[in-house]
Amino acid sequence: MYLLMLLATFMASLYGYNLSARPDYDRDMARKKAAAVIYKFIIHHNTLKKVGIDINLGVYEAEGIDWVLPNDLFYTDFDDSSAQDNEDIHTFLASGGDKKMIYLRAHDKKGSLNPGGRDYLNVGRQMYDGSEMASKILCLDKQMNEPDSKNCTPATDADGNITGTCCDLAKGGRFLVSYKKLDARWINRVNGDVSLDFISALNKKQYYERLGVIHWGKGTESNKDGWIFKGKINFIPVFADDMEKWDQEHADAGRDSYPVERRNRSYWEMPTWIFDEHFFKDKEGNDLCSKQQPCIFKIESF
Repeated sequence: MYLLMLLATFMASLYGYNLSARPDYDRDMARKKAAAVIYKFIIHHNTLKKVGIDINLGVYEAEGIDWVLPNDLFYTDFDDSSAQDNEDIHTFLASGGDKKMIYLRAHDKKGSLNPGGRDYLNVGRQMYDGSEMASKILCLDKQMNEPDSKNCTPATDADGNITGTCCDLAKGGRFLVSYKKLDARWINRVNGDVSLDFISALNKKQYYERLGVIHWGKGTESNKDGWIFKGKINFIPVFADDMEKWDQEHADAGRDSYPVERRNRSYWEMPTWIFDEHFFKDKEGNDLCSKQQPCIFKIESF
């Protein structure tokens, strides 16, 4: 009897080695890899937000970078030889045709002091290359949901040189828009949609993070072509028109403000007068997001 029990225990142990730790292990691994991509994307975005804030406040010390301007493009270029000592800890600011280096660490890999550099990027972190991800500045003259809103025009002198920024929060707002193309592994080969594994990872985020995926297509509300956002977003331009309508309908109902639950959105038909089909450019000026290429997207006021 003892030998039979010993044999049964041994056989059960062998059988246990062939069992998965959990039945959804393969799907769980895919979601974790998607979460890692999203996490690095957010770190990249937040790092550039810190830089943009310092430039706007006038505390960024590098020569030749005095302010942020509409359509300024932040991107990293690992192929640029001028960044050899900061190959994975730098970014460039493309502004008005000029390309200026921004150091994301106070010291380069040799320990030398980087001019104007601060420790914007945490130790061990690395940016995405500009062929995968970029960030763009929007400075609007009116609220984004207004159909005639556009980027403001900076002040210039008699020679056409820019003398100051027009990026003013009190007008249409100042925004940092980040976008990254999705690898083929996250795109369904049959219908071109983003895979459920990636969507599952996105669903873990909060609405105030204003994070999702975008693709060019026909909107279900407007029936017009444009960039369609799907994800988690709580952003005034998304619900501004609905909020105005709601306020008019409830003016005498004793309600003081637009309900919080209506501010959290998972769908947004992005305004084509701001985000046209060729808005999302890479470091070479080519379309990074397109009809065939969905992207991760994040927008934030700064």
